[in-house]
Amino acid sequence: MKDHESFPVWADGVYNSMENAARATPSPFLLTQVLQKSQGRPSGTWEMITYWLTKPAVAFSILFLVVALNVLLIAGNGNMQLKITDNNNDFFTTSITSVYDVDNITP
Repeated sequence: MKDHESFPVWADGVYNSMENAARATPSPFLLTQVLQKSQGRPSGTWEMITYWLTKPAVAFSILFLVVALNVLLIAGNGNMQLKITDNNNDFFTTSITSVYDVDNITP
């Protein structure tokens, strides 16, 4: 009940708070600064990279190269055969078979 009684007082305070509000004005030479930033080239390394990557011609050519590389890798993968050799003379295979009894797994 107490909140319902104080609501009109609160609402009047909100309405009255806008009495001294003035129109928002931009800082001096804001348009000049915005135009200078939009027309000028970026100065930093990362800004230059993003500047060039956001150009459509560069972005589409990089995308085309990535897709073409993926297609070539996938298409070239069918001709490649894996050569499997049975070489039991390496140290790892000899040590595993001599330390662990792989055929008999009883505790």
